[in-house]
Amino acid sequence: MPPVYERKDPALDALGQVAAARKQPGRAVRLFAASESLRETIGAARSPGETEEIERDLLTARQALGEAAFSEAQQAGRAMSLEQALAYALEEAGASSQGSVTSTPR
Repeated sequence: MPPVYERKDPALDALGQVAAARKQPGRAVRLFAASESLRETIGAARSPGETEEIERDLLTARQALGEAAFSEAQQAGRAMSLEQALAYALEEAGASSQGSVTSTPR
């Protein structure tokens, strides 16, 4: 079984894609940058298909944010530790799932 950090980079990419789909370009860039930094540290490359999808999301984010904000978000993501990146990724994921689930009394 691979070390735990090797299983986190795909999760960060997936949550980056969720942020991109939700029109949260800054959040998407930070998550993608954190994942890329982690991948560089552990020597794990994205597949060509993953790279293509993420590059498309990053281009859209760059256009939405402008160069300065895009670079700032990228630097912030790359500066995150694994723990910080996971906390950041789960921060909104937990809040949005709590807000979107309604329980039906039985």
